[in-house]
Amino acid sequence: MKVKIFFFFIIYFTNFNFTLNAKEITKIVVKIENEIITNYDIKSEILATLILTKKEINQKNIDDLKQNALENLIQNRLKKIELKKYNFTRNESKINQYLNSISSNNIQNIKSLFQENGIDYKSFVDNIDIEIKWKNLIFNNFSKKIEINL
Repeated sequence: MKVKIFFFFIIYFTNFNFTLNAKEITKIVVKIENEIITNYDIKSEILATLILTKKEINQKNIDDLKQNALENLIQNRLKKIELKKYNFTRNESKINQYLNSISSNNIQNIKSLFQENGIDYKSFVDNIDIEIKWKNLIFNNFSKKIEINL
């Protein structure tokens, strides 16, 4: 599996010409079991990062984030695959709490910024859900092993 990911990773970055204004055909970049990562996913991850960190959307910043965005998406898909083995439910309260914390209690502003920049807000929220479930999984598996001596 690592060889397959690495192979796609190399091919992708040798052929990746990222432009924001050009209409692109959505291409599968990486496949991990039944989960895929497309060039659209990478573009959305980069733009979301730039917007949330309030950085300028320019080619240099995009290029600087390409590798990190792909690595984040791969980790996210691996977490999603692993979480399917467990019975975690979506916690809307925690999702909204997180969204409020990153938006200064103005979730609608994030939705608007994402819409203006062609970013799928639902996918962004789904990724937050995966991260919350992952933290719960880690806590559930390892909290019994933690011992605090005061």
